[in-house]
Amino acid sequence: MVGKALKEMITKATPASIATQTGGAGTAGYALIPVGVDTQIVDRTMYLTPLRNIFAKRACRGLTYDYNAATAKGGANWRSEDAPLPEDVDTYDRTSVTIKYAYSVGRVTGPALAAMRGYVDAAALDLGMKTQALFELEEDTIVNGDGSTYGTEFTGLISSITTNTTNKSGAAISLADLRNELDVTFQAKGIVTLAVTDTYTHSFVKGLLMDFQRSNAPPAENIPFGIPGAFNFDGVDFIKSQFMPTTSAS
Repeated sequence: MVGKALKEMITKATPASIATQTGGAGTAGYALIPVGVDTQIVDRTMYLTPLRNIFAKRACRGLTYDYNAATAKGGANWRSEDAPLPEDVDTYDRTSVTIKYAYSVGRVTGPALAAMRGYVDAAALDLGMKTQALFELEEDTIVNGDGSTYGTEFTGLISSITTNTTNKSGAAISLADLRNELDVTFQAKGIVTLAVTDTYTHSFVKGLLMDFQRSNAPPAENIPFGIPGAFNFDGVDFIKSQFMPTTSAS
């Protein structure tokens, strides 16, 4: 009886009818083993676009975006009783901005649509990638655009801000520098609500703050959810953009 039980427990060393390599090598793996590809496309190229998400969009008719601005007040005066009352004339001006056009072009063939059916929607995949490419182009141009050099794009922050700048000549930025910029802008009738930096400057400023506070103040309510690491300093929300230049001493 013992011998019979042992015999039944022994597995004979014979070739299996079907194994993982049966049928030889196919175009991917082995012939009888199907290849299961995840339908989730991993986008390793995507950048975040916080500025593009924050900036207001304006719809308009025509080939330009036009708006009116009050550029000077006629003022107000203390006068004597029943004195002559000359008009205090205000000044207005019209600003016209040429509309620029951004494109991201794709094309999906009929055979691709048919062959990919049941796995992924080829048209939707291509549309999603092209849409993200447009978002990234907008973000890059908001920071680095130079319409005077490249006529097809609009002018971004770096080229637009010319009068209120401080050259540190390669020295590290300080909290006093930030406060001075906020003060200069305030005196020029600007109300600062947002500051954008590159990621290294963002972390450096955060480190300066952590010298005297354990945690950085959270951003104000006007910052939408999803901007990682944003913080508030002296009433200004600081965010980082992956398109801000990281050149040394720049």
